[in-house]
Amino acid sequence: MKCKFCQIPSEEIITETKTSIIRLGSQLHEGHTQIVFKRHVENIHDLSEEEFIEFSKDLRNAAKAVKIALNPDKMNYALYGNWEPHLHWHIYPRYKNKPDFGQPPHLKWKVNGKRVNPPKLEDFTASPMNETDKKSLKEQLRKLL
Repeated sequence: MKCKFCQIPSEEIITETKTSIIRLGSQLHEGHTQIVFKRHVENIHDLSEEEFIEFSKDLRNAAKAVKIALNPDKMNYALYGNWEPHLHWHIYPRYKNKPDFGQPPHLKWKVNGKRVNPPKLEDFTASPMNETDKKSLKEQLRKLL
């Protein structure tokens, strides 16, 4: 099985650190950012103490960058590993003006009056991140990581 996070195309990489690759996620949530551990590891408990500390710093700094660039009302953090068994964090900026505010990401959502699980991109009514915000987010990620 090929691991998509072991082969991230260079054009998707915003910046890299000693332990992480930073990229934008699916954008079902405007500003969705992923912090991907560089080497193939499935579980956080498989990291050395040093790797864990560095990976945690990368998550914190990426969260700061999202906050500075996009100023969301709330941020959700997720570490799943169900769909792609490669250690990676998700940062989901959340906005009060979006219909799913207050709901966990990727659970049963109510979109256009119907429940979807998980939401399909074509069913989601949120607007994609505009180019100005995307540029600002990328600049902040590069600056802080």
